[in-house]
Amino acid sequence: MDDLKNYKFFLLIKKDKIIFALLDKNDEISFQKELSADKPVKNNNLHLLNQFLNQNLIYFEKKFKHFVKEINLIIDTEESISISLSTINSFSYSDDISDNTLNKLLNLKNDVMKNINNYDLIHMCVEKFIINNKSFSKMPDYNFKENIFLEINFDLINRDYINDLKNILSKYEILVRRISNYKYVNLFNDNNNDNIFRLTDKLNNGYNQNEIYFKKSELKENGIFAKFFNIFT
Repeated sequence: MDDLKNYKFFLLIKKDKIIFALLDKNDEISFQKELSADKPVKNNNLHLLNQFLNQNLIYFEKKFKHFVKEINLIIDTEESISISLSTINSFSYSDDISDNTLNKLLNLKNDVMKNINNYDLIHMCVEKFIINNKSFSKMPDYNFKENIFLEINFDLINRDYINDLKNILSKYEILVRRISNYKYVNLFNDNNNDNIFRLTDKLNNGYNQNEIYFKKSELKENGIFAKFFNIFT
């Protein structure tokens, strides 16, 4: 196996199984290990994760002489909730998109998080663009001067559960790089043709252009705000 420096590590955590996978430079699975439970557990399967890491992580690191330092989590859990809200403020073509628009969205996110205790935001996505009383699933390509209202979905997972997972991984000196909700990722898996790890990596890199990020460089380069910049400047 080639040098693993630029490879990406993933851990899929479900009620009935744990899957550890490695994507190579060509986004192909070069290593995969799975542990299945005898039956789905009623509560979160932290014991299964501990068992899996004890059996497989040390084996992998010894075999390939490479320490796993960070990992991408894909979580399938009942400890998640989904909330949809419509923006009160409109977004105008005359807005300063780099500041005013971002501040509106950031304020909306903060308002949601203040009222939802003990949950972490995993995904924040625009479900609808409402322009002149018409709904669009994507930003229209034509130029317009009407104000835009957004319907936004917030995908959250229980913070205690996330912290439990991070604490277990920290025992092996592994940091969590990104967290994805399995149900969200699977929405983009047309006909179950794409492997879940490659699809998660694509989503982490802006595949869903309606997903909102808060780093300005990402807003300009990826997602819906690239189109905002093109239209409003």
